[in-house]
Amino acid sequence: MLVVFVLGGLAVWFLRDNTIAGHRAAKESAEATVKLLQAKNDDLKDKVGTDVPSEIKKRIDGLEAQQARMRPRRLNEETIRRLFGLLSRTPGEVVVTHYTSVPDSKAYGDDFIRAFSDAGWKVRLFKSDEAQDSPPSGIGVAVSDPSSLTMRQTILMNALRTVGILFDLQSLSEQDLRDFRMMVNAESPDAEIRISNPSI
Repeated sequence: MLVVFVLGGLAVWFLRDNTIAGHRAAKESAEATVKLLQAKNDDLKDKVGTDVPSEIKKRIDGLEAQQARMRPRRLNEETIRRLFGLLSRTPGEVVVTHYTSVPDSKAYGDDFIRAFSDAGWKVRLFKSDEAQDSPPSGIGVAVSDPSSLTMRQTILMNALRTVGILFDLQSLSEQDLRDFRMMVNAESPDAEIRISNPSI
């Protein structure tokens, strides 16, 4: 009987000791995990400047937008195909101006030339050194009278909007028209598309 009592006591002591040790180990593991997570959080805060999730997302979105602006702009095949469908019913005349000071201006301008040419528009290329008064979108659509658009000008701008191309409406000066007549043999184009640097 004494042996049973002693063995029972030893078993209870063993189980209690193991339970306490188990709790202690679990607590130490949890504390280590909390410290690790805190260290990671502090590291993230040091790198990003905040640990608020909404602020982090806002900064990531800003970086992605900045990265997108740094990529060369191009019209993909799908966009060119859609522009053909939107512009080919009423062809007109357009001048595409690219600037040697803008790195992607020529290639992007060539895409516009192809899109309008495929749609049956008469296209003239005008090259300039420096972009003056670049619009925020980086694409200016200049017409002789922005307050009174012709049918073809309206079709052109609606086509660009439909395919998601941002642009700013601008005015063609008399000097612009004289330059076109003299340099690219364009008498009175429906519009000039100016490919400059975007700022948005």
